[in-house]
Amino acid sequence: MALIPKFTLEVKQDKTYVISDKTGVYSSSNTGGYGSPNDELTDVTKASIEMIDSQGTLTIVDLTNSFPSAYPSYYNGEFNHTPLVLTGNQDVYKVRYKVETSTLTYFSAYSYYVIAPSIREGIDKMFAKIEDKINSFDLAHWVDDCNVAEGLWQGLESLAALGDQNNTSAIIAKLQRIIEFE
Repeated sequence: MALIPKFTLEVKQDKTYVISDKTGVYSSSNTGGYGSPNDELTDVTKASIEMIDSQGTLTIVDLTNSFPSAYPSYYNGEFNHTPLVLTGNQDVYKVRYKVETSTLTYFSAYSYYVIAPSIREGIDKMFAKIEDKINSFDLAHWVDDCNVAEGLWQGLESLAALGDQNNTSAIIAKLQRIIEFE
C-alpha cells in the first residue's frame, strides 16, 4: 500500500490557519499511514499545501520547515504544522496536502475550505453590536441583517463542503456588502 496523506485546515479566531497532518501510523485499519511498509514520517523531505481558488489560481504554501524531522515524543498519528497567516482572495479554496520523500510524491484527496477571515470577523462584529442596539428603533432590522449574513456564511460553508466553487463568488460579494454597510 502507498502512503496516503490526510490533513485538516482550521481557521483560528486570530485569523491564522492550522494545518494538521492526520495521516496517522500504518496499521491494518490505516494502510495509508506512516511506517512500514510505507514511507516513515522521517523519510519526508518536503511538505506543502496546494490551494486553488474559484478562478483557478494556484497558491502553494510550503510546510517543510514545520514538518518534524523525527517522530514527536507525543506522536499519536497526528501533528500540527506551525500556524500560518494565509493571504489571498476571500474565497472557497480547493486544497490538497502534498508530502514528498527523496523518491516519491504523495497527495491527499482534495478538500474544500472557506478562507475568508475578514468576512467571518465582520459577521461576528455585527452580532457583537446587537447589545448596543437593544433600545434602538432598528434592532429588528439589525438582527435580521445578522441572521441573513450568518445564513449566507453557512450556505458558503455548505457549498464548500460539496466542492462547489462555481456559486460562491456571488455569496462572498453579498457578504462583503452586508458587513461593509453595517
